[in-house]
Amino acid sequence: PAESMHRDRMLSFLGIDPICDEQHRLAHHAYNLVAEPEPLSYEEAKGRWDCEDWIKATELEIGTLRAMECFDVVHAPRGVKVITSRIVYKLKLDRDGKPLRYKARIVAKGFQQ
Repeated sequence: PAESMHRDRMLSFLGIDPICDEQHRLAHHAYNLVAEPEPLSYEEAKGRWDCEDWIKATELEIGTLRAMECFDVVHAPRGVKVITSRIVYKLKLDRDGKPLRYKARIVAKGFQQ
């Protein structure tokens, strides 16, 4: 239907012949990245149709960091510059372009140093 027509237009735009399996796989992967890129924030992840997967990935990352005792929640002393963090999301796809693994990583905003 409409999604298939949109996909076919995208394939045509990319100059890829969908008859070739390898080209089709790569085109499908490229289409997924263009059509639904990873969320840029936790708020954006919560508003998506696949929010449960992104929230699970975020909770797994926080749980892993806690288990490894990588951080403590404390009050920052007065006058100390706090380096904040953000979550980076990545969707791993299988050969057919289907979601394989939802990943979340908490990273420091190092440019604030």
